[in-house]
Amino acid sequence: MVILEIVSGAQINGAVVHCAMLSKELARRGHSVTLLCRQDAKVIQLVADTPVKVVESDLHRFPFDEIKRISALVRREGIQLIHTHMTRAHNFGVVLRRFAGVPCIATAHSHILQPLTWMFNDHVIAVSDKTRQFQQSRNFVRTSNIETVHGFTDYERQAIVPAAARAAVRSSLGLREDAPVFGVIGDIIPRKGHLYLARALAEIIRVLPDVRMLVVGDPKRKMGHVYYKQVLQEVDKLGVGSHIIWAGYRTDVPELMSAIDLYVMASLDEMFPVAALEAMAARRPIVATNVGGIPECLTHEATALLVPPSNSQALAEAITRLLVDRELAARLAASAHNLVREQFSVQSQATRIEAVFRRVLDRFGSVGAAEGVAGKHP
Repeated sequence: MVILEIVSGAQINGAVVHCAMLSKELARRGHSVTLLCRQDAKVIQLVADTPVKVVESDLHRFPFDEIKRISALVRREGIQLIHTHMTRAHNFGVVLRRFAGVPCIATAHSHILQPLTWMFNDHVIAVSDKTRQFQQSRNFVRTSNIETVHGFTDYERQAIVPAAARAAVRSSLGLREDAPVFGVIGDIIPRKGHLYLARALAEIIRVLPDVRMLVVGDPKRKMGHVYYKQVLQEVDKLGVGSHIIWAGYRTDVPELMSAIDLYVMASLDEMFPVAALEAMAARRPIVATNVGGIPECLTHEATALLVPPSNSQALAEAITRLLVDRELAARLAASAHNLVREQFSVQSQATRIEAVFRRVLDRFGSVGAAEGVAGKHP
């Protein structure tokens, strides 16, 4: 197949990493993959030194000059289908679909209300059943036009982290080797629940006075910066600031995972927890809230401890339990590691995505641009 992947994120996030990993895996399987992205986007670094071809664009739709430029690219390269990730890419893709005459498939990574965009895709892939249900109920995507293919991670990347990484990372962060450390990785925004983790930390310290919380990530957009200030105020009020390491934005996630004893997700909503998959691949035990797509990859008392959202006391009890009961923590981590390797690898999920692509091309009735045929959408 000849595929155009479009992603509009300029920085690194779950959807961008998903797109980059899928693009590389599809290219490895012999497909011709072109990646359309914003100028100087971080995703370019993620596909460097691979067969994936990169084309840069600001992805503006009006006037139609950029749409026409990429339409010409579609015809010239014989591209058979378009696959989009993130809002600006989705909007660009449905317009490009009309000009280029090839089908457009969108992967839904988030819960954003945009019915006028989603209804014009030829097919939608949801990264979790919760996301699929949102698209059906709120964006009016037809049941026959959407399916779930769960997100994935590169579990093999964690396997190459050297044994010395844990000590090196802890030293660089000023953490004692024997200190109990739990970590949270992701944007600092209200949905991620940092406020509840700060409150939970105050309770954990009563049992484990040497505990530390590692926070990896930066505030995003105006709401993130407002929320960050709110969290800092709560931290100051609770007097737990000396127990928190604010690491900021980092790209060495596998090494950071090796340095913590426990991974925690306090999310109030979660489409599909890619960071949790990374923790599973790293054999880190997990405490997570029972929301969104999290229960689709983690099971309480089997692969993780799941707690209700917005509940600092439940978070504190679960975190303390796993930091104290290392035997239970190791058992949960081992079960989760086996699960991510079997069901949530990029290799297994790329096979399912390939099958979606083929079905859409069959339904489309021809290879569209590859044969110079346009406008044959059903």
